[in-house]
Amino acid sequence: MKFKKSIIVKPDFKDGGYDYEDPGARYKNIKNLKRNVNGVVGQKYCKFNVPSLPSRPGIYILRDNGVIVYVGKTKNLMKRWSHTNYGLISPRNVFEGGQSTNCKINHYINEHRNDDIEIEYIESDDIDSFETSLINAYEPMLNIQGNTKIAKREAKEEREAKRLVEKMYKEHGDMMKDLE
Repeated sequence: MKFKKSIIVKPDFKDGGYDYEDPGARYKNIKNLKRNVNGVVGQKYCKFNVPSLPSRPGIYILRDNGVIVYVGKTKNLMKRWSHTNYGLISPRNVFEGGQSTNCKINHYINEHRNDDIEIEYIESDDIDSFETSLINAYEPMLNIQGNTKIAKREAKEEREAKRLVEKMYKEHGDMMKDLE
């Protein structure tokens, strides 16, 4: 499968379309819900719309200056990237049970609005297995849940560094003691 199109995403700068703060402040939180992990107080968001996507299921890749930062799936590509989802944060979405990912993606686009943010997509009905394969292959930073992948990678790197140091001591023990 080949991704079809690359679309540049830019926030709408007119009419204060970026850096609007805390949509949660407009929400009547009568159930006293806690904020979700991506609905941080004071976090800034933006408004944008990506009008040229098809109304079909598919997989999308978000790139920042060519680097894959997010892989996602949706039943409707156009709706996912419209002003009713990623493109404008609903006040309800910053609280538990809301669309936490919408907050994360929108905030990222706002913070990186001077970068070349692009969406590549592929229309497909087999979205689950394809998305999982891409996430496992690329480990995009915005797909990491609670930084568990980063922690695992850092632990692996630390084990490797210790192994190399032990190997150096075995092979060059006398020289290594002089460095201490």
